[in-house]
Order: sequence, then C-alpha cells, then structure tokens
Amino acid sequence: MGGPTSYLLDVDQDGFGDDATLAEGCAPAEAVTVGGDCDDAQATVYPGAAEACDGLDNDCDGLLDGDDDDNTGAVDWYRDEDADGYGVTSDSVRSCDGPRATPAGGDCDDANATTSPAPPRSVTAPTTTVTASPMTTTTASPIRPPGASTTTATATARPLHRDTACAAPEGYVSNAEDCDDAEATALPAGLRSVDRLDNNCDGAVDEATAADAQTWYQDADLDGFGDPDFTTLACEAPSGYAENDEDCDDDDFGVNPDAEEVCDSVDNDCDGSTDGADASDTARVHRRR
Repeated sequence: MGGPTSYLLDVDQDGFGDDATLAEGCAPAEAVTVGGDCDDAQATVYPGAAEACDGLDNDCDGLLDGDDDDNTGAVDWYRDEDADGYGVTSDSVRSCDGPRATPAGGDCDDANATTSPAPPRSVTAPTTTVTASPMTTTTASPIRPPGASTTTATATARPLHRDTACAAPEGYVSNAEDCDDAEATALPAGLRSVDRLDNNCDGAVDEATAADAQTWYQDADLDGFGDPDFTTLACEAPSGYAENDEDCDDDDFGVNPDAEEVCDSVDNDCDGSTDGADASDTARVHRRR
C-alpha cells in the first residue's frame, strides 16, 4: 500500500491542479501532482492550453483573448479611416472581434474614400503603388509613334502599428487592401476615373482604362491638328498628340485647317479643294479676243 503523499486537487480533470489545494495524505481520485491551474473549474484553462477568444486566460499566462499574442483565433484588423471597407496594411491591431476597422487591407490612401484596391480611376495625380517598402511604378503608351509622357511616384507605408484586442477597435477592419485610406472612393472594388487618384488600388493613376479617359489624335507634324487614323486613350494629352482630328495630311506642317491655300496642287487648308479659286495666289486670266 502507498503511504501519504503531496497532491493537488484537479476538479476539472485537465491534468493540472490548483496550487491553493496542496495537501498531504492519501490522494483522492481527482488528485494530481502537477500544479499551475489558474481556473480549476474550466477544463480548457491550464498552463500550455491554446489561447482562444472566450474571455478566459486559457494558458494561464495572465493575458486574455486578443491581448495574448498566442491567440490563434484572433484576427488582424486594419485601420480604415475613410470607411471604404479597406484598411492600411501597416496600421493594424489583433483582436477577436472587429472594431471600426476592416479585415481587408491594401488601402494606399486611407484619407480618401475614392481610393482603394478596386474603384474608378480619375485623372489628377502621379501613379502611386502601396507596399510595405517604397517603390516606383510607371504608366505610359501612345499608339504611333511612342511619345506619351509617363508618370511615376513613390508611396511609403505608414509606420507599423499593431496591437491586440478582443474586439476590433473603432476605425479598423480585418483586411489590409486599401491603398488610400483617406479617400472613401479608393478601394479594391472601385471604378477607375480621371481624378489623379489610384481609385482601384492597382498601382496606376488615371490610366487609359479609366471610365472617363479621352481620345487623343496623333500630331506627327506638330501643327496642332491631329490625324483621325491614329489615336490613343489617356486622361491628359500625351506628347505628340492633339485634342482634335482635323489634319488632312499629318506629315506636312503646312497642311491643316488654319493654313493658307496656295497654288501648289495641295489642299493646304483641308477644305477639300485644291488650288483654283481657293488659293490666295491665284492669278486672274483674261481671254484674248
């Protein structure tokens, strides 16, 4: 027969006893020799248990729910100042429930609700790409010959701010996809438009795919009049392009609607007539009798 021994009561039968019940004698059936249980009425609470979002200090380390970095049930929530549903990747808290925040990150301008990983794009600012570290992106591309100007810019992420909590803090969401969290129209699902914002958070500003992009006409001879056969879409006039398509010979600087018609067998002013009475240097001819 075994003699008296030191033991601890393990009421919840999780294998760990309550240190306050230390006793010596003949151990009862619910006794154990390992202590450290901080709540012997909860079988899910003992040293080494997985921390869960249940209002309990499951692993007995003094931290509850989202305050415990070991909590596998907590979610990262991202600050969403413009309330467009997309948060800033670099500004997040870990919590069991969402506050005024979003589970979607990627917002590169959280002060602009029109900017996020997917809205309309507008013409008005340089290209911005949101990443954890600065980077540069370029856009461009006239049709013939290349000449459209490119736009570049650099976006720097906010200082990292992460915290833990049981409920998502006000102004936070569980994603980090907003590329402009100051603009509510900027979000991953937004439409492109011409407003100098990266409305759909794809890293490009006012590209040719913007809903309100304009058609521009190539002006190869740089006389201010474009060729209707060669066009490109852009939010602003690319280099070597004109807003109109009135040039009838884009290889000749002297041929355009503002040119003066002269006797050279060319329709200088693009009115459909060549020389003749339309020419400024036409001579009057008298028939001899």
